[in-house]
Amino acid sequence: MAFRRFKVQLTGTAPILFANGKGIDVLSPEALAIKWFTSQKQKKNESAMRRLFWLFSGYWGKEGSFTYGEELKGDSSFDGYSDPVIPADNMQRCLRDAAVDWKKGKEVGRAVAVENDATIIYDGPKDAAEMFADGRYYHCKPTGRGGVAVRLLLPSWIVEYNMLLNDEISDVRTLGMVLDRAGMATGLGTWRPGSPKPGRFGRFVVSDLTEIKADV
Repeated sequence: MAFRRFKVQLTGTAPILFANGKGIDVLSPEALAIKWFTSQKQKKNESAMRRLFWLFSGYWGKEGSFTYGEELKGDSSFDGYSDPVIPADNMQRCLRDAAVDWKKGKEVGRAVAVENDATIIYDGPKDAAEMFADGRYYHCKPTGRGGVAVRLLLPSWIVEYNMLLNDEISDVRTLGMVLDRAGMATGLGTWRPGSPKPGRFGRFVVSDLTEIKADV
């Protein structure tokens, strides 16, 4: 079995929106915070709720803490979150979805392993509190159900992944082809071309594909 490792740099050609799924677990601290706010029918602090929704939508390389509720008189705050990332699992799913179009989903799924969560490279503050205050990193859109979806947004972005390729199952040409397809037709984040309701966000191009030493 022959393994080859590649450094893959992706450069966004459209802004990226985030939708972390932490709140899906009903027992998670994030879900409990969301429930506290949504259960307030008359005196709900909309700004406080949106602040946490924005925070929870992102993936953060450095986790912090958040507070909310009666002790803050219905307000919310957070501290210590910084360095947005795109997890390896998200990139792995992106590759698989793109490969399915050529009936190579199983091949690529077995042959390619995304090894790292990628810290996002961009110009601007990395601290979440500074990002929220800045305004450039905030996206809010009506959901059609009488509410709004609040998301972390990055207008421009670059990520670098290490990908391990088993070239007894697939080859570099296929990897490059799938990456190109993923950047145009699948995308990363939410409201992307490959979403159930396709959107304009999360497209990218491959700006570097370089082989590096594989120690396996």
